[in-house]
Amino acid sequence: MARVSFSALIEEIVGKLAGSVFQDSYGGMQIRTRVSPRNPQTNYQQLRRGEFGYISALWRTLTSVQRQTFIDAASTPPAALNLFIQSNVNLSLIEESIIDTYVPSSDPGSMDIEFTQADTTALKIKATGGTTVVPAGTKLLVQVTYLKLPTKIFTNPSQYSPVISFNEGTDLSAPTDILTEWQSRYGIMKADMRLCLKANLIDKSNGLRGADSVNCTNTEDMPSYYFPLFAVVNTADNVGTGNNSLNQITIPANTLIADGDKLRIRIQGKTSSTASTSNTGVEFNGTFHYYTATTALRFWGYDIEIVRTSSTTAEASILIVTSSSDSQAVNDAYSGLDFTSGITVGFAGLAIDGSNKIQCYSITADYIKKP
Repeated sequence: MARVSFSALIEEIVGKLAGSVFQDSYGGMQIRTRVSPRNPQTNYQQLRRGEFGYISALWRTLTSVQRQTFIDAASTPPAALNLFIQSNVNLSLIEESIIDTYVPSSDPGSMDIEFTQADTTALKIKATGGTTVVPAGTKLLVQVTYLKLPTKIFTNPSQYSPVISFNEGTDLSAPTDILTEWQSRYGIMKADMRLCLKANLIDKSNGLRGADSVNCTNTEDMPSYYFPLFAVVNTADNVGTGNNSLNQITIPANTLIADGDKLRIRIQGKTSSTASTSNTGVEFNGTFHYYTATTALRFWGYDIEIVRTSSTTAEASILIVTSSSDSQAVNDAYSGLDFTSGITVGFAGLAIDGSNKIQCYSITADYIKKP
């Protein structure tokens, strides 16, 4: 930045000249390079800007009664205008009709969405939390970023753009490919890059937006090759005779989507008895398989690996380690399954008499995708 000294011929220069900008400052006149901010003027940007301006202008057309519904919800007129704009922008993003009267509702909550595949052939997302179906009265808005170098992070909300929305009742427990929608927004997908998604539930009646669910990944390097499914502690126990299902976990439909995909399950517990025999074992889709017998106080652990071999069959290797000499390893084959409908895996106990107690106190499950 240059310093300017004036003479009797030129007393002042202010404004733009060619590639420079002349301005007065605390230290005197200064010159800086003229910089024009980047404004790509894409069709998407023009649409969003026009939509925002249109919604803002609609506020002046509302009746006093209609405006009051927004003021009642937001407390002040300026906040009411912001609520009107935010609500209708959200409704516009999910392709719902805009509103002129605000009816309050409860928070729509959140829905955890993660990438399960990101490469040049597919961009798949999946619901991974407790909510896998879009709740009634809402739509799920999914916004995705453009590609960046893997070292970059996405912190600016403007870097996320709407790609697709899912209506109430949509089941996202199975991976859903949104590559076509992403490419229509950003162009060709490339390998070895980074992108993020942000998912929100939006109330269709008033545009209220729920909490963000954010997930990031690098293309060709997916976190879904290994991720936890369940972790529970202090589960049920059994006192008395007969076999009892002590705990079950449900593996969502289409979790094992390819032959070679695996489930890794770990179960820990104990058997307390001084005189009688207890059997413990694995329950797979309602069928019990008993593997160990104990006759005294035992602490034990199961390490189970279930491998999909077809859409209806699986192989399981089970390692049972106890605090005594009755540890063992077994292999089983399972048939008649349907991985598209989900499966249940659980832990069962068979107590021989009423003095026996079998307790399962922790169970975890991880998904391991075939490399």
